[in-house]
Amino acid sequence: MKYMKFFLFVSFFFLLMACGTANNGATNGGTGSDQDDPAQEEEGVKDITGHIVSIDENRILVTGENAHNSVSATWYTIDDNTLITLASGREPGIVLQVGMKVETWNTGIVLESFPSQASAVKIIVDDSQPLKEREAIEQALSEVDPSQPWLVATVEEEGDMYKVTLKNLLSDDEEVEIEVKVE
Repeated sequence: MKYMKFFLFVSFFFLLMACGTANNGATNGGTGSDQDDPAQEEEGVKDITGHIVSIDENRILVTGENAHNSVSATWYTIDDNTLITLASGREPGIVLQVGMKVETWNTGIVLESFPSQASAVKIIVDDSQPLKEREAIEQALSEVDPSQPWLVATVEEEGDMYKVTLKNLLSDDEEVEIEVKVE
């Protein structure tokens, strides 16, 4: 009789546990994740607005302000499904370059490392950014340790010179000001 009561208690416990989780995330089929939402997969989740600070084969490192208004850095994997377009709406064969100002969207799945890692759904290049500004950022970034995630804090044009202020996101050191001449 003791075993029967114990068996009934364990069965009842598991039944309650199963009922308690059956409705978790009911808005998307019970998975508890927005990843099953087809609209999100097509549009993506808006992530960082900032600058491309490094390019490595099919990945770009973007640092800037994320959707929660805090500074962030993410390595985005670019594949054949990634939409790369200009802010003006045109979609020519865009070649991503270090220093470009971009807005990024990811799939919603982000690996929590630093910098974080995600697959890019959409990248919008700010085509109002002056070419010389992009070149100045690229030159400034070539003068610092490329293995570090640098934030482009400010870019100031001073005649034919640019003063680019960079911040290492892995260090509490002061910002680095680099003056470059762009012709």
